Amino acid sequence: MAKRLNGRKRFQISLIAICFGISLLSVGEIQAGRVTYVYDSLKRLTRAVYDNTTFTYTYDKTGNRLTKKVTFTKPYGTVDFDGNGLSDLAGINSAGSMLYTTNLQAWENIPGALAQAVVADFNGDGLSDLAGLTSVGNIYYTTDLQNWIYIPGVLSQLVVGDFDGDHRRSDLAGLTSGGNVYYTTDLQNWINVPGVLSQLVVGDFDGDGKDDLAGLTSNGGIWFTTNLSTWTNVPGALAQMVSGNFNPARMGDEIAGLASDGSIWFTTDLVNWTNLPGVFFRLVVGDFNADGRSDLVGLTPAGNIRYTTDLQNWIDIPGLLSQLVVVEDIDGDGRSDLAGISSNGEIFYTTDLQTWVNIPGMLSELFE
Repeated sequence: MAKRLNGRKRFQISLIAICFGISLLSVGEIQAGRVTYVYDSLKRLTRAVYDNTTFTYTYDKTGNRLTKKVTFTKPYGTVDFDGNGLSDLAGINSAGSMLYTTNLQAWENIPGALAQAVVADFNGDGLSDLAGLTSVGNIYYTTDLQNWIYIPGVLSQLVVGDFDGDHRRSDLAGLTSGGNVYYTTDLQNWINVPGVLSQLVVGDFDGDGKDDLAGLTSNGGIWFTTNLSTWTNVPGALAQMVSGNFNPARMGDEIAGLASDGSIWFTTDLVNWTNLPGVFFRLVVGDFNADGRSDLVGLTPAGNIRYTTDLQNWIDIPGLLSQLVVVEDIDGDGRSDLAGISSNGEIFYTTDLQTWVNIPGMLSELFE
């Protein structure tokens, strides 16, 4: 197994406070490491990434800064097992074996077998961990990619968030086979959220720095909760849902999704929907131009790959895939990349949204 890095030095927040005028963080809350600055075509700072902390900036048409969003810990879906700041990949093969790669060439085996898994950071060391469900719904997590720790309970779906706002350690939420909703902030005790859902996603819908939950009912009803207790209905019906920051002028995340006919929709205010042309069977969220606003990418029923950075026009990516995931940043340019699996299990990734690179091996699913 690849050696995992620990004990990275910390530095004081005062330097960042001087540069950005930030007073909400205390000394030592940000770990030292790779620093990445991303600018737009007008040379305005749109993102500053300090290891586990990301500052995202957006501007209006006249150049005035609209928002500054601080995101702690690695974004969910960031897979970085060796701590070098560049995204890795992990997945499951057809036999249920779990594998990961830190060089996008050779795969390392993770003991055990899971039916589904999610990426997180459960011990706050800045390195990716895993949690997952067995075929019968038993729940496990690992912080060393070798030894699994059992979490009491049985679930049919698992998602990752930061529900207590500690900005350090990941929490979990999930659905039972009956659609009951639960979350845990200590990986031992589950708290029930009233309601029954068929799909669950994580987002920060009120912009308070704590993750919230949104989900779909069996008939496509759309609901979200910002207090993990009471639900708010969003008009409309969807068959698949994702969350993202589609409106930087509004604090918090919004929702996009697919209707039962595959039509594509997004909302910038959690009330009104905008239709995007096209039909997809799979929709995911990234930031492909590093402007701080979420973009969309999806697969058509035929496996064609298309993305949009303006939520209006689709750009084709050559190739055909049966599964697609957004990879936070493989090449370190501050822009989201993509990875996917073909219909026969071959694995590919792209850092320029045009050219695909094959990774040896076969998988049936990539972790997100």
